[in-house]
Amino acid sequence: MITDLSIIIPVYKAKKTINKAVGSIFRQKYKNKRPRIEIIIAVDDQYRYENIIKNQTNNLKIKFTSTKKIGSGPGNARNKGILKSNGKYIGFLDADDTYSEN
Repeated sequence: MITDLSIIIPVYKAKKTINKAVGSIFRQKYKNKRPRIEIIIAVDDQYRYENIIKNQTNNLKIKFTSTKKIGSGPGNARNKGILKSNGKYIGFLDADDTYSEN
């Protein structure tokens, strides 16, 4: 099955904010057909975010990738996420930000 959208979230010291960012993706409202979305967490601080991200179902895939360095920057983390993505389109969300419902 083809993924419509890959959302890449670069994370660096985001233990307190990542769940809110991911949750905003799950709370999206759609006018028409719900797109097939994958979330790619691009880790830039070597922390195991799998342990704190609440798997909030909605049939969204969550993948994790690492920059293999600490603090290499959000651009590098986004590039690592792009390499793991399967989506027709790519979107970005910072770990300390949220999407609006619409």
